[in-house]
Amino acid sequence: MLLLAWGLRLALLPEHPFHAYPWPVRIGMLAPLLALLPPVARAVSRAVERVRRMPRRARGWVALAVAVLSMTYLFASGVGQGVRLVPTVKDEYSYLLQARMLSTGRLWLPRHPLADFFETTAVMTDPVYASVYPPGTALLLAPGAALDWPHWVIPMLLTGAAIAMLFLVVAALADPWCGLAAALMAVGSGMLQAVWHDAMAQVTAMLFGLLIVWCFVHCAGRKRGIGWADRFDLVNPGTFFEDTAGG
Repeated sequence: MLLLAWGLRLALLPEHPFHAYPWPVRIGMLAPLLALLPPVARAVSRAVERVRRMPRRARGWVALAVAVLSMTYLFASGVGQGVRLVPTVKDEYSYLLQARMLSTGRLWLPRHPLADFFETTAVMTDPVYASVYPPGTALLLAPGAALDWPHWVIPMLLTGAAIAMLFLVVAALADPWCGLAAALMAVGSGMLQAVWHDAMAQVTAMLFGLLIVWCFVHCAGRKRGIGWADRFDLVNPGTFFEDTAGG
């Protein structure tokens, strides 16, 4: 029923009329209606129960599969929609500039002799030349800058990791079936589809926020787990990854 509601939501949006979808997609949207048939309903119920009883040791492999499938879908969907995989937001250039500096072992560069002519948004030019943002997100982007990867590769990997962590957190709080549903809803959200390729802090904040929750839930009562949660909290989105001045 969740899948049916999701498909109907898409079909009823003015910008996504049902008749505009290819016929395989239309069949996929209406396929959950088959669960109204008693034999199909019983089969689905048995499958759901098997997923709910998934062994803890198997959740890691499922999370890996969720990450890979999510990244594959987001990339294929973006290419199919003609998404331009280039930096389009001013903040991205600031993060990428900082990542390039960090990849060379520098947090800032000396003030340019003609600094007044290099002023731009989200970049400070005096007394040094540097990004205005904390270094957390750029630190994660730095390996991509060092390897000269396209700017969207690291954000895509972080998005896959965030969706995998969402599955693990919800599976720990409820059950693996709910975890899969949460991952599916996240991949289908317009916000995530808009930012998965951006060199920004939103997905990074989501990932580390989920890591903090996972440490508390998975290691409840264990000193070691709480310690790891404290370490992640030291680099939480508000202090290390995002611009606290409103970026």
